[in-house]
Amino acid sequence: MSIVSIKRNNKQTQRLSENKRHNAVCPESSASNDDNHPTHCLSKSTAEYATIERKHPDTMFQEGTAECAETFDDHIYFNEDEVMKRKIPLDQLREFVQNKTIDNYVEEFKELPSGLIKPHKASQKRENILKNRYRDIYPYDSKRVILREGKSDYINASYIDGYMKQRAYIASMGPTIKQMGADFDVFWNMVWQERVDKIVMLTNLRESGVQKCDKYWPDEGCCNKYGHVKVMCQVEEIYANYTARIFTMEKTERRTLYQMHFTVWPDKSTPQQVSSLTDFWEKVKGISTTEDGPMIVHCSAGVGRTGTYIALDILANEGMSEGHVDVFACVRNLREERVCLVQTVGQYRFLHEALLQILSPDNTNV
Repeated sequence: MSIVSIKRNNKQTQRLSENKRHNAVCPESSASNDDNHPTHCLSKSTAEYATIERKHPDTMFQEGTAECAETFDDHIYFNEDEVMKRKIPLDQLREFVQNKTIDNYVEEFKELPSGLIKPHKASQKRENILKNRYRDIYPYDSKRVILREGKSDYINASYIDGYMKQRAYIASMGPTIKQMGADFDVFWNMVWQERVDKIVMLTNLRESGVQKCDKYWPDEGCCNKYGHVKVMCQVEEIYANYTARIFTMEKTERRTLYQMHFTVWPDKSTPQQVSSLTDFWEKVKGISTTEDGPMIVHCSAGVGRTGTYIALDILANEGMSEGHVDVFACVRNLREERVCLVQTVGQYRFLHEALLQILSPDNTNV
């Protein structure tokens, strides 16, 4: 089995080839000696974005905003009738993005709700609290993935709705031995339970000298057992900007799982080239699978890079289907499902630029 034979559909094949190519605090990229209480650092997508975020401290993610769960039910942020629609027709998208100023991005980003806005009591239980890596990054009770097997039903992962599909994604914390155990059984339990057939990984295992995620899969040609799930890595293909892997999983039956690992999204930054991510997105989208479960997307905390990728996928599908996009409403809706998705002004701006490249293929100015 080779990833070069991944099918776009049942009749056409697509080869995976070489790539051609506000929260201003980012827990997923913060260095810390204490995984449970990391030091939150300014997340700089570029020097320009860092300057913006220093000038606008009110866009910073404030620790402690997750208090007082009793009041959360009174806050309705994402009622569809209340969200101001900012639909941009595709034929106006290029002009819209090119004319959008830094101040426009900052002011719009400030309108997004920040911090934890819904109950997250399960994450705070004594038996679960140490299963969370970052303070104030917890799944909402209404959206958390509940494991049906194993010693615990808890994992720091959230269901995310997609375009015209409920629970299209699972936004997850990156697997670590400290939070998930040496055999990563809770993660692979989730993969099996939810019939996942694609994993999008957006972090390197180690970045800037800090461990961001542990290796939760076997080497190529090797087989490991994670809890009750037996996993073998059939293929690993390394490209300039990503690594593609194919696994077979066995428990009560045999299934195939694809892991697409994007490797050029630097810590405290955004990809240097928009095309590196949009090309990667096309590769992921081109993989045809037989299961209908959600796609797992994870970085380290499962909010910043994860939210940006999920928003890009949702908006690209919306744009191709409806001829317009609503970036602000999409990100605002995502914040209802998991805290701080699309976490910095830089990521919010990058999302616009990546969307323009996908929906305007002739664009050469991004």
